[in-house]
Order: sequence, then C-alpha cells, then structure tokens
Amino acid sequence: QSSPSRSIDLTREKRVPEGVPGDGRPPKSARTDGGGSSIVGGHKLLPGRPVAEFVLPPVMGHECLLEEKTTVKLAPVDETILASMGPESIKNVVAESFVAVFKLLEVATFLNGRKCKYLRERDEARAHAKDFGEHLSVVEKELSSQTKTLEDSQAQVNKLEKDLKDAKEEEEK
Repeated sequence: QSSPSRSIDLTREKRVPEGVPGDGRPPKSARTDGGGSSIVGGHKLLPGRPVAEFVLPPVMGHECLLEEKTTVKLAPVDETILASMGPESIKNVVAESFVAVFKLLEVATFLNGRKCKYLRERDEARAHAKDFGEHLSVVEKELSSQTKTLEDSQAQVNKLEKDLKDAKEEEEK
C-alpha cells in the first residue's frame, strides 16, 4: 500500500521527482511578509481572522480559524484519494482514526489526572507551608517575649543578689 503523500513512502524514504537532481536537502521556499500570517492550502491565513473558504491542511496548527460561515473543503489530492477508496476502506480508515483519537483522549485524560493530582498536592503543600510559617511566626514572637521576660528576671535576680550582698556586708561591719 502506498502513502497518499507524493513525497513520503511507507518506508519513510523520500521520493525524488523525476528529472530533479537530489542533493539531500529540502527545497527552499520564499518567505512571506512577517505579519504573522501563513499560507496553507493556497490561502493566506491571518491569526484570529476567519476566512470564507479554508482547505484543510495535513495538520491543524492554528486557533480560531473557522467560524459558522466558513466552508471546509478537502485538498484536491485528498479528495481524489477518498474518491478512489471504496466505502469499506473509508469505513476502516474512519474506524482507525476513531481508535487513534480515543487513545489520544485516554492518554490526555490520564496525563490531565496526573497533573491535577500534582497540582492538588502542590496546593496542599503550599497551604501546609503557609500554616507552618504562621505557626513559626507565633512561636518566634512567644520566644522573643519569653526571652525578654527571662532577661528582665535575670536582671532582677542580679539586682537582688547585689542588694543581698550589700546587706550582708553592712551587717558584718
């Protein structure tokens, strides 16, 4: 079975068109104006601006290209391929595509669940750290207060010891 693409075979080897010398490098294409637009399927696309007619590219890479008034057409090559396929092969291709999409959704759901679990654990850890930080602040204030009280008590004890010593000296005289 051959690939619908003209340049890639199922063996992933590039086919060189007849009469064109192959030097192993991809062909160069001219750059368009740098306004963030791209040319897909023969149509110039501007991000965020819908088009009247859009030919589906091999891979969708833009957001907000389609709106209710946009008509979607297949590329002529794809149309020819689909026209040459029978209903059973189209059904098989659609079934394979559905399986691939559901596998992708399954993987995305799994990864999303894992990410949600990570975010939940991160938020719990942040909340715990915040609570711990608040508790630490309270303990530090209490320690500071207790230290000040201890220093005051020690100063008072020193004063009383000095007074006692002075009183004993007075008594001995």
